[in-house]
Amino acid sequence: MAAAQANVLGVHAAGYKAPPELSPDEVASNPDYGGQRFFCFRRVEDLRRVMERYGDGGKQVAVLEFGWTSDPIHPSYAWHRVDEATKADYFVRAYQWARNNWSPWIGLMSLIYIADPDWTEADEQYWWAISEPGYPEFRPRPAYLSLRAMPK
Repeated sequence: MAAAQANVLGVHAAGYKAPPELSPDEVASNPDYGGQRFFCFRRVEDLRRVMERYGDGGKQVAVLEFGWTSDPIHPSYAWHRVDEATKADYFVRAYQWARNNWSPWIGLMSLIYIADPDWTEADEQYWWAISEPGYPEFRPRPAYLSLRAMPK
């Protein structure tokens, strides 16, 4: 059994277009947000309840990647895009939510992405990034600047 071998559960928590504070119940009941419990950042709480149900409540959860996309061109992602200012706001609010509501069981929270220098708008990952592609100059997007400025 994997539970006996694992010290932490790694999860993904894409926010889709839902604000980070929206519960899975709220998202599931709203077709504008995709109408499924997993279309939100707080899906992590559903996974945590499964851990607790099976005796793993003493272990931490690590969010291996999370974020919001601003992709207007790829049909698989464009339906849940947010603008760059909203993405910036949502990232800060997500970290605040986790600090205020998920302690002590939340561990690492890794957002996606610092852009690869070779990405273009044709790359799906480009739209999830908190920076613009480029080298050697670093060009932050609003999310990067908001995260840098937020209280730690």
